[in-house]
Amino acid sequence: MPSADLYIFSSPTHIGRPPRKMRKFLNKLEFPPETKYTTMVTHMNPNAKTLQHLTNLIEPKGMTKVTDGIAIRVNGMKGPLEEGYEKKIDKFANEIN
Repeated sequence: MPSADLYIFSSPTHIGRPPRKMRKFLNKLEFPPETKYTTMVTHMNPNAKTLQHLTNLIEPKGMTKVTDGIAIRVNGMKGPLEEGYEKKIDKFANEIN
């Protein structure tokens, strides 16, 4: 993966956690210590712990989490996204600046 000042790892939720391909991808990655990152997920169940699952996969790599991440609710398998998601994304973007 190319070098960057910040990585945003984004994933849908599949049965309460990131899909297997995403988990395998994250397990293979290596970064210099203190590399900055944050997370973004979509979900249908507000009780899903996908953000925490992503953090648990990334944290052992020594990376530095810069925000708590963002979870956007999807209303149905193909959307639409929750009402007001744009404001949540704007707030998230401001937190990582």
